Amino acid sequence: MHIRAANLADLSRCFHISGVFETDHVWQVDQRVEEDVITVTLRLVRLPRPLKASYPPWGEGLLDQWERGDCVLVAEDEHEILGYTVMSLQPDRELGWVDHLVVAAPARRHGVGTTLLRAAHEWGVQRGVRRIMLAVQSKNHPAVCFCRKHGLAFCGFNERYFANLDIALFFGGFLR
Repeated sequence: MHIRAANLADLSRCFHISGVFETDHVWQVDQRVEEDVITVTLRLVRLPRPLKASYPPWGEGLLDQWERGDCVLVAEDEHEILGYTVMSLQPDRELGWVDHLVVAAPARRHGVGTTLLRAAHEWGVQRGVRRIMLAVQSKNHPAVCFCRKHGLAFCGFNERYFANLDIALFFGGFLR
């Protein structure tokens, strides 16, 4: 497997990689608002049966980001794209925002996501990025585990972040 910058022909192949995942846990967000205190609790809840869910739809943004020169990388093995990542820069904040990190189901749990994240990290460092952020669905427990495994810390949420109105959990960390 090797990581490389995506070319135009890769984009439609990336677009067709299924982000469907299965989980038996979700993160439940409880928020209590009082006059002088707001309390937010995240609780890991075990589901009675596995949930099959899909990666949030995001339309034609991949081409726009590629044309803008954002980081669009693919993991490839024997001419097959195993996954991709997209990271946009916010230079005024020295921040790289990982907009997408998707690995094809047969390639999951084989280090593809880790390798893509490291490559995006290197790309960002070369451009002055000191921190990265990403958003994952609260029901995507495998993605939450991935973030935590890579030293990214929970740093917020949005109740209706994604196009399908799923809750986003934000994770971030400093690059070294």
